[in-house]
Amino acid sequence: MGDHTHEHGEIMLSYRFMPMRMDGNRRGTDDVSPSDVLGQFPVTPLRMPMSMHMFGIMAAPSSRLTLMGMVPVLDASMDHLTRAGARFTTGSAGLGDVRVSGLVRLLNRNRRAMHLNLGISLPTGSIDEMDVTPASAPAASILPYPMQTGSGTVDLMPGATILGQSDDWSWGAQGVATIRLGTNDRDYRLGHRGMGTGWVARRFSRWLSASARLEGSAWGNVHGADPALNPRMVPTADPLLRGGERLDLGLGLNFEYRWVRSTGSGWRSSS
Repeated sequence: MGDHTHEHGEIMLSYRFMPMRMDGNRRGTDDVSPSDVLGQFPVTPLRMPMSMHMFGIMAAPSSRLTLMGMVPVLDASMDHLTRAGARFTTGSAGLGDVRVSGLVRLLNRNRRAMHLNLGISLPTGSIDEMDVTPASAPAASILPYPMQTGSGTVDLMPGATILGQSDDWSWGAQGVATIRLGTNDRDYRLGHRGMGTGWVARRFSRWLSASARLEGSAWGNVHGADPALNPRMVPTADPLLRGGERLDLGLGLNFEYRWVRSTGSGWRSSS
């Protein structure tokens, strides 16, 4: 996000759809079986499908400053297994935390560019998502931290991005931190987060290119605790089990098709 800037007066609208499915539990880099988790907790999570719709806008009031806004809409569910063998699913959906940023261009010459990412995340997402569980039925109870759609805090998001390009190659790197400010209305804050990523792309023709990206991220445990959650019931409710590290490798193909207006009386397409 925020990997490029725009020239004065340019506006770009974007929409991204990102599905993700998480399975199982881990202790460090080791997989932990449901039976191992149930030896310590009455309930274990099994899997968490999640999807995010991201609506974005970028506008450049000057060639040095690009303003960016990102509005996420989240939909998540989590499957569970109890020690007694019962299965149940909880879900949450809604608006996430809206992000606004300013991208300040520091360098843009000889096919090299660098800019600062100065962002802030606003607590527009919910930290009060509830659903029915076997322990709370028929009433609903507050859901654990991963099932909330927001952080409940104002977060600073500083970072930096560098880009390079040749006739057939392009590359870039970005580092962004998320610094949580204060605690939310439920007496906790999520852990700080750091992310670093690098990518390279190769163009094969005017309409086809391929890319590869490596991204590493690390985040801390929850500080404080939601008083409505029992940390001994399920691992996702334990604030001391929420930190972690992750390394992702991404591969991509990009296809481009252009419509251009001809000088004659009709339209023609070109790729």
